[in-house]
Amino acid sequence: MFFIDLKYPVLYSLLLPLIGSIILGMWGRRFGQRTIASVAISTVFGSFLLSLYIALKFWGTGDPVLLSFGNLIEVTGLEIPLGFHLDGLSVLLLTVVTAVASLILVYSTGYMVVRSSSSRFFGLMTLSVFFMLALILADNFITLLIGWSGIAVTTYLLIGFRFYNSDTVQSAKRFFIINAVSDTALLVGLILLITSPIALNYSGTGAGLTYRAVFENLTTLSVTDKPFLGSLVPLFETIAILIFIGAAGKSAQLLQHIWLPNTSDTPIPAIALMQSVTTVAAGVYLMARLHPVLLFAPTAMAIIAVISALSAFIAAGVALVQTDMKKILAWSTISQVGLMFLGCGVGAVAAAIFHLVTHAVVKSCLILSVGSVKYAMEGETDIRRLGGLKSLLPFTRVAFLAAVAALSGFPMLAGFFSVSEIFHGTFTLPFIFGWKWLAGIVGYAAIPVTAFYAYRLYYRIFEGEYHKPPGVEPSEPDLSMEAPVWISAALSVIGGIIAFPKPEFNVIDRYLSPVIDPPMISAIGFWGRTEDAFSSYFFMPITVGVFLIGYWVARNIYLRRPDDPREFKIHHKDLHMYLWDELRVEEILDVILIRPAKWIVSWLWREVDEGLIDRGIVEGTGKSTFILARMVNLLRNGYTRYYLLYLAIFITLVIWLASRQE
Repeated sequence: MFFIDLKYPVLYSLLLPLIGSIILGMWGRRFGQRTIASVAISTVFGSFLLSLYIALKFWGTGDPVLLSFGNLIEVTGLEIPLGFHLDGLSVLLLTVVTAVASLILVYSTGYMVVRSSSSRFFGLMTLSVFFMLALILADNFITLLIGWSGIAVTTYLLIGFRFYNSDTVQSAKRFFIINAVSDTALLVGLILLITSPIALNYSGTGAGLTYRAVFENLTTLSVTDKPFLGSLVPLFETIAILIFIGAAGKSAQLLQHIWLPNTSDTPIPAIALMQSVTTVAAGVYLMARLHPVLLFAPTAMAIIAVISALSAFIAAGVALVQTDMKKILAWSTISQVGLMFLGCGVGAVAAAIFHLVTHAVVKSCLILSVGSVKYAMEGETDIRRLGGLKSLLPFTRVAFLAAVAALSGFPMLAGFFSVSEIFHGTFTLPFIFGWKWLAGIVGYAAIPVTAFYAYRLYYRIFEGEYHKPPGVEPSEPDLSMEAPVWISAALSVIGGIIAFPKPEFNVIDRYLSPVIDPPMISAIGFWGRTEDAFSSYFFMPITVGVFLIGYWVARNIYLRRPDDPREFKIHHKDLHMYLWDELRVEEILDVILIRPAKWIVSWLWREVDEGLIDRGIVEGTGKSTFILARMVNLLRNGYTRYYLLYLAIFITLVIWLASRQE
């Protein structure tokens, strides 16, 4: 009965955004602005209502529910099913994605009301939601790749939405190139996984491409055949690193991040969608979904954890000196996603997903608030030319301050609980052994830096002296833009309650424990280690302490001594320029990758394409044929005596060869 009740609500929740995008793509030009927005909002919000129904039906259910719709491909030894893998992880994210996307689409109705290409914009937004839901609900690796690739396509089109702008085109190209490289690594990793011995189907006759087949085989082998599973650990290490590269490219982690800060010309609602619940969140979801494999690759997990902690700290440092509001929030996203990857790297997957949920509402509130400021200031995004807006935009100011506090780790707000849970897992779980201390300390160092740049952003926009641009009279936006900001601000304040560290209140634990705990218990038993006995309450005072450091420094500088940042630039010019230039990663990549690649391509073009193929094979074949034709043409002169001579020579040659054989 449970199966029957959920099958079609899940299908409809997935298809509604697709139907909306098809309608807008085919007939959107005939609609007015209100009709376009209504189609997009109604389909995504309808999907949200269905997801609420699914979440309520799924409450208290431990085992995953597999909803099958037959097979996409069925050949000997290979079956690619068409179905959904419904468990606590997919149900939770299904609800969060559709809820936040609905708020962003409502906001878009006010922000994009004067745009001439609204049907294309709303169509791409709903299509992006569809592909994210397809990724979340996939029950096998092939349909996972379909959703993964669809998110890449829609993100590329949203980044390049204003294709008439050369900077926008370059930003879209950056995203395409980075994702092409990272997706190649992911594809290789998944091929290694589905061709490995743990991917046999239930009958043992061929590849099992479903999550269930792989994860159950891992659990079984960890108990019944530890030596064989131990022999596969090097393979798991390779697979885990390749999956991490693929996920880090989509989630814009360091060295693969250069596409995200350069999306400043993308419409604000599209940026909010990408950074909160679709593109950037997709990489974290992938790591969480494949965590049973990661748990058997401790070296790879240690590498992931340390790199992610460094990413969180360094990205927060870069955000300290940026002056464009959207770029600051882009680096903030890179930093916060680094903490999520840190959670996945140490095995604290539930905490990482909890932080993904809180970050979705907090970051959407921040970006939409920045959009309201930009809207009121007629396009201005440089914080050096802003200030004193607290009396002119009082509602936006309160919402923005609530989101800033939640992002920074203010006690009892959403980010405070999720960050504390990540570091609780970092220091207590046994998977990365001694490396957890390095990862934990570096990760914790990102918290005061986060508080500093977040409150710096708030103070530079809303406090201080008002700089009135000529001809601009800022005012609060209309209700369609203001209501989503307020709702997301409220969720930023109270969102942490869903995972309050008490079993009876912890919704995250209720949904994710059946997904996270069984493979974790199997892996801990396989490695023969136990968790350290630290309570999650132990890390909350530490989070408060490091938050207060960053908050106090920001308040002291930007409210009491506003000249200090100028002195810092003077006395630490090299460090400031290094952070201002965003670590000069593009220059480094140009030296170690792009220039060698250009030289190799140039050599291949010059020596292989033009030299061997064009002049050698193509032109050489033509020239050889021409020379042979000229030689044969000399024999065709029309005189009978010459033809008789050729015949005599041919007969003589045949007789001579025959005599030689005898």
